[in-house]
Amino acid sequence: MTEAEIVARRGAFDGGVGAALDAMALLSVHEVGVFTALVEGPATAAELGQRCAVSPWRLGAFLDRTAALGFLAKEGERYALVAGDQALFAGGVGQRAGLTFTDSATFFARLARGTEVLRTDVAIPVAGTGGDATAEERARFLRHVHERSLAGAAEVAKLLLARPVTRLVDLGSGLGTYATALLREAPAATAVLVDRPNAAPVVEAHIHEAGVEGRARFLAADFVEEDFGEGFDLALLSNIAHNIGADAMLKTLRRLRHALRPGGRVAIKDLVVDADRLGPSSAGRFALSMALFTERGGVFPAGEVADWLEATGFGDVETHQLRDAAGSYLVVGHLR
Repeated sequence: MTEAEIVARRGAFDGGVGAALDAMALLSVHEVGVFTALVEGPATAAELGQRCAVSPWRLGAFLDRTAALGFLAKEGERYALVAGDQALFAGGVGQRAGLTFTDSATFFARLARGTEVLRTDVAIPVAGTGGDATAEERARFLRHVHERSLAGAAEVAKLLLARPVTRLVDLGSGLGTYATALLREAPAATAVLVDRPNAAPVVEAHIHEAGVEGRARFLAADFVEEDFGEGFDLALLSNIAHNIGADAMLKTLRRLRHALRPGGRVAIKDLVVDADRLGPSSAGRFALSMALFTERGGVFPAGEVADWLEATGFGDVETHQLRDAAGSYLVVGHLR
């Protein structure tokens, strides 16, 4: 490698490290309430410092970097939301921006433990992946996922209702976003929503809000190990494979052979990733999160998921690339 190539590679490495500073600026600006404050209209750093109760001098550097990243517009000394972003931030800090961390300090403290996780092979417990979370933390996470999943749930429901559904089990249901979307389109269907015990209050509230009381019920269980019933004609596992990993998925699929009626279906919805797992970047970053926060989770190509179904007795496997749930697939197998 020539000296020029070494310098170039060092620059690329430094650029990767610099991305952490960019993330810090963006997330800090969000956390102190700048985006929400700018819903009211453009403002200077001094005005925003006063509104957000932060140092206006220090804020200026944060705002400039955020603008350079394309998340703010700057004209003269005034900053503004990028056109169209008003709807994104109008709900308040953390309500519409889709940010999954509770605060920047917690977020970066967790990321700083990457070396520890590699050396110990012990995941960092968080609410989204089964960690020891309070009911409030669990509810906040489930509502966040629900809001992000509404369009995709409607799309998945339409695909699955190409065949009649009478009895559904939604494993790792979260609020039950996907199950209730299907129940709305299939008035005669019923569903069992299976998730962790601390999800019970918020899931039961969602069942009431969705207007499917009497047709949906919540079951607190570890579906990989514990009984969740039988006689279903459809089992749905949405965004579960990346959380529990291949071995647990295979075990669950084998158990589903006995929980489904003859001809029943399994539908697995998860994130698109290339066969070599090197792209797209969003999937690669998500895989890093799973390596930090789950025991054996990860991202799995649709072809690998199809192989799981074939290996556990499901045939006529169909793979759908989802449009509304961008960057996701739905793989469906039929019980032989």
